[in-house]
Amino acid sequence: MEKHLAHNLFLTEALKIADPDQPFWYTSGKLGPFFINTHYLFGSAAEAGVLLQKIEEFCREPETMPSKITALCLEQYEQEPIYRSVIDAAIEAFKNPAAATDFISGGERRDFFFSLPLAAILNKPHLSCFKDGRTFYSEPGRPAIEIAAKEDSVLPEQQDVFGGRLGSICESSPLEKQQPAPDTQSRNIRESCPLQGQQALHIADIITVASSFFRNWIPQIERTGARLKHAAAILDRGQGGRERLAAAGATLTVLGTTDAAFFARAVELGQISPRQAELCLAFLRDPDQYMTDFLRDHPGFIAAEINKGGRNQERAQLALEMGYARQ
Repeated sequence: MEKHLAHNLFLTEALKIADPDQPFWYTSGKLGPFFINTHYLFGSAAEAGVLLQKIEEFCREPETMPSKITALCLEQYEQEPIYRSVIDAAIEAFKNPAAATDFISGGERRDFFFSLPLAAILNKPHLSCFKDGRTFYSEPGRPAIEIAAKEDSVLPEQQDVFGGRLGSICESSPLEKQQPAPDTQSRNIRESCPLQGQQALHIADIITVASSFFRNWIPQIERTGARLKHAAAILDRGQGGRERLAAAGATLTVLGTTDAAFFARAVELGQISPRQAELCLAFLRDPDQYMTDFLRDHPGFIAAEINKGGRNQERAQLALEMGYARQ
């Protein structure tokens, strides 16, 4: 990992290392010695939070979301040295896989911090993948258009007044029934499946075991008729994502990896203690064993967390339900 990226991760608190006796709770109900919010590299937690809110707001109108978020990212690129240095490094690192693919994709929400501006700078179309399964394709400088799977295409004469399939056994949702029928031009673009046979570069903010790729992004890309050829990420946690993607036929390019060399350098620079580095590496080797060992060495931890109430209590009770500890 390049030193400036590691420095910026700590500077923006995109990477936070826990006190050895007080690890972080993850939403899964498990414990870990570090927490990563790669999108803080936008400049700060506050600035990243504002953009997240804008993404949520603009995702309500997905046709214009890519251009609006791209504009905000490019404005920040001009004004914020940390974000500019990350994007510049990504341009250099990802330019070859980008040149070898037809378009760049990114997933809702944090991928958009990087995939959208990089698509604009590298002059590539962008496929916005939403958590609800929809995908919207946008050429640089043009509104996005929803891409339907080829098997889901509906001819105009087969559609009802709301754009749904006549005689379909699938009931339209109330939300779908409220939508006006798409115009003919838009509908034809959806039906033409323009990404058939194309290859994608998906740019993510971070990769761990690539679960989001296999649960969401790869299936969505494939439903458009394209396939994932390359993946890229700002940070790799080194927990098997690269190998899983390779087994699926996709390469992975990253700016940095939180591996032994990274944590050793952080100790040398005085950013973390040797004990913190040791626990981080133990977690990367086996997250479940790390948690088991910690709770064994801290028998009163779960009870103390429950007494704190709030999220601590919720996560501690979830850990009990999963069998990690007993009160």
